[in-house]
Amino acid sequence: INDTFHIWEQGCIGTINGHRLGRTQEEQVPWDEINAALGQVCLLLELLVSRCQYKLKDYDLLPRGSFSAIHRHGDGAPMPLYREDSFTKYLWDRGFDKAVVAFVSCVAEFAGFLEKSDRALRQFSLPYPIQGENVGPHSVRLTFKNLRTWTS
Repeated sequence: INDTFHIWEQGCIGTINGHRLGRTQEEQVPWDEINAALGQVCLLLELLVSRCQYKLKDYDLLPRGSFSAIHRHGDGAPMPLYREDSFTKYLWDRGFDKAVVAFVSCVAEFAGFLEKSDRALRQFSLPYPIQGENVGPHSVRLTFKNLRTWTS
C-alpha cells in the first residue's frame, strides 16, 4: 500500500500522492488539488475495507478521482466528496459537509473494526479521536468556516 499511496505532510498540511489535503491562511491550496487528495483517500479506504472483507454499515464509498462521493444506504443521490471553487457552487457546501462527516464516520467505523478484529493490530489506534464530526477538537465541516483556513 505504501507504494501506491504515499502519505506524508507538507508543512502542517497532510498529503497523499503529493496532493495536499487542506489549506491554511498561508497555504491557499486550490480546491482541484484538495479534491484529488480526497479522491485518493476515498480510494485508499475503499481498498482497505475491501481487502479486509469488511462491509461499512451505513455507507458505500464511491472513489471517482477528483469527483469521488459517498452514498448512504437507502438514500437517494450520492453526496459529493469534492467542492468546486466557484461562488455559484456554495449550495454544494452542505452536501460536501455531509459527505466529509460521513467519510470521517467511515474511517472511525473501520478503525474500530481493525482494533477489535486482529490480535496483531491491538496496538492500532488513530492518532486523533473521532467523535461525530470532530477529529480531535476540530470539526471537519466547511460551512460557517473561513474557506481560507478550513483545515487550520
